[in-house]
Amino acid sequence: MWEHRGRVPVPVSATAQLLALRVAPLPHEQWLLAMSMALVRLVNGLVAPYHGAVAAPVAQVAAKLALPQQLVELRHAASHHGALPSVELLEEGAELALAWLREHYWQEQERALSSDPHAESIAILVEAFRQMMKDYTSASDKKGGAAQWSKAEFVEQRKQHIDAVIKAVTAHTQLLDQVLLPHLLDHDCLVPTKLSKLSKVRAVPERLKGMWMHFLKRCQAAWPNFYSLMIAHISKRVAGTHNFNKVYIFISL
Repeated sequence: MWEHRGRVPVPVSATAQLLALRVAPLPHEQWLLAMSMALVRLVNGLVAPYHGAVAAPVAQVAAKLALPQQLVELRHAASHHGALPSVELLEEGAELALAWLREHYWQEQERALSSDPHAESIAILVEAFRQMMKDYTSASDKKGGAAQWSKAEFVEQRKQHIDAVIKAVTAHTQLLDQVLLPHLLDHDCLVPTKLSKLSKVRAVPERLKGMWMHFLKRCQAAWPNFYSLMIAHISKRVAGTHNFNKVYIFISL
């Protein structure tokens, strides 16, 4: 998605390359070269904006950016020495780089988005939809409770809530990837906290499917890349969690 827009920020392209190389089934020498070049491009890309008429030493600029000295050394070794750094050094460097990117780029992006009024409105609309679905489902579970809402009224209410979410996101399309999907996956929506804490989830409850499947289908109809983006977000969470209940629920939905 970023690549189609052009002018991909260095931290974004570096994150994508480093994560891809974690699992890339490349031959040994090819992997060494690819990982070395990914780290070289990251360091060069980060320090380049600070080079004026007189280029400051890379180590000096890196220190100002709080970039680990080990990454600077790996860049130098990969650029100027005959032999590439070892697998162990490159793997350690990749972890340092991803940790730096997480703290100095992605967390800052998250903080900026959290103060965005458009982002906040999308979160509010999703929560309103979830609450409406919970109210209807709870009423349906009680004897005679569903009578307060006819099926037609429920369908119309559901449509209006989803329409509102789609309209808000369509007006600011970058928030699909940056706000809507993270909110669905991380804020007790698609994976309720109490469900993820069970010792083992054998099947995704039909109630949970009923609450979200129509919403997800409408999103896919609105944005053809919705499911592929959601899978990308799920993959990041699978890579970073040992909560296999969450993994199972993500896949099942």
